[in-house]
Amino acid sequence: MDTILNELIAGTTSVRDLLIYSQAKLKKKRIHAQDFYTALDLFLYGKSSFESSEYCNLIKINEIQNLYQLKSSVLDELVQCSQIIGSQCKRSKYSLKYWFGTNVDIFYDPLLVSFNSEEADLSPLGWGSAITGQTALQLNQTNCRVHLHYGKTAIVLTRHKSKYAHFIRDRLTKVLWIEKYSNLGKFENYLFDYPLTSNEIQCLRSFGVHGAIQHIESKFTKVEGKVCVFEVSSGNTLLPYLHDYLTNENSDKHPIMPHKNIYIDRGYTGRRRDVLNKEELLLLLRNFEYEVVDPSSLSYKDQLSIAQNSNTVLGVHGAQLINSILSKSLIELNSVEYYNTVWGKTMRKMCLQLNKLYLPYLSETTDENGSDLKIGDINRKLNCDAGLYQSKSFKIDILKLQQYLAYTKELLN
Repeated sequence: MDTILNELIAGTTSVRDLLIYSQAKLKKKRIHAQDFYTALDLFLYGKSSFESSEYCNLIKINEIQNLYQLKSSVLDELVQCSQIIGSQCKRSKYSLKYWFGTNVDIFYDPLLVSFNSEEADLSPLGWGSAITGQTALQLNQTNCRVHLHYGKTAIVLTRHKSKYAHFIRDRLTKVLWIEKYSNLGKFENYLFDYPLTSNEIQCLRSFGVHGAIQHIESKFTKVEGKVCVFEVSSGNTLLPYLHDYLTNENSDKHPIMPHKNIYIDRGYTGRRRDVLNKEELLLLLRNFEYEVVDPSSLSYKDQLSIAQNSNTVLGVHGAQLINSILSKSLIELNSVEYYNTVWGKTMRKMCLQLNKLYLPYLSETTDENGSDLKIGDINRKLNCDAGLYQSKSFKIDILKLQQYLAYTKELLN
């Protein structure tokens, strides 16, 4: 075990290779593991990270009380349409965790993140195998690492480079919660796992965040001072804080887009998840008094405010739909196949957190030749491979969407 971990520390073995190797070894022994990380734990230690006890030293962020009452997204009449399915889900009872102390060691790899401190057991805040990451940190105590002596630092790690929606949901929400809603006060430094873009830094500044922006540059990092460590997780449960902050700040301002119904355009064509008959779609939406909006030229903060006066935002599944945060309802256009993958329900999860009415309109993915793929029994399309359908385009049945929009308009009125 020590040999393998020392190779990981030295960089001669990657986390990815170690995960694959562990699962292959267990398969040969006919030992079942539910995922790669469990396989790694069982291979190295004979037990899983999930066999740990409760962690009393971590603080859970309370969920905010929302302005809207939860409404069902299941409408029996709509489900009768062959291309429409919805499901009623309860809001997650999960609460984001964080810890505040004076020093922390970080093992960072996009596939495995661990935190270690002499003051507390921080294993639940990491990602992947808590045992492996913490053991590597303990073995690496005497080796060279980046040592940061900061004043007051918040550590916000997400394991992926920023895309617009990821930045808003997973980084901005956490920083905003610290600065505006926690009792922790202002922070002098923010440590991320990737460099932020100029637009992202400008966005943080527009929300009154003035701390220095840093990023991790080593597999092993030690931070000392006053340190706040966020759980490596989505910031989805903090979206209501962002919603209420924007609502309060915009209460006395003229709406950026004073329209009741907005179609958020994804911009140029030729990108993934295109609507193949987009011109027909836009003509239909104009008949239903939708204003077509391309928010790409706006600042991030203004993008988040474009729907402050709207009843409904409609758009194709993608990062731009997080700009519906202030609307009363969201109609999402998506393919049946992609909606039923692990990545296809992000907007539904957002709406559930915000108690926003969510109305998905699901269409058919098309093959490379552009012909419709008949979906048949929808149940056969459940649990599709996310990577396979993430970039697929689809065609909208205009007549069925017209019926759908007429019904939702009556519902919303």
